Amino acid sequence: MAHFAKLDENNLVIGVHVVHNNELKDKNGQEDEELGVTFLKKVWGADTNWKQCSYNTGAGIHSLGGT
Repeated sequence: MAHFAKLDENNLVIGVHVVHNNELKDKNGQEDEELGVTFLKKVWGADTNWKQCSYNTGAGIHSLGGT
């Protein structure tokens, strides 16, 4: 599962939503953040702002060695 932060007009996080990894895969099976953003905008509205995030990252360091 992928996590996306919903941002307000000041880029402050106002919520975090989970998106199934299948929604992020392009025609080659590669995950693409923009596909997740497109999915969330269809659900929550085109005027919303999203950024993929991770609960495993703090201070710019991923605790599991990911990115």
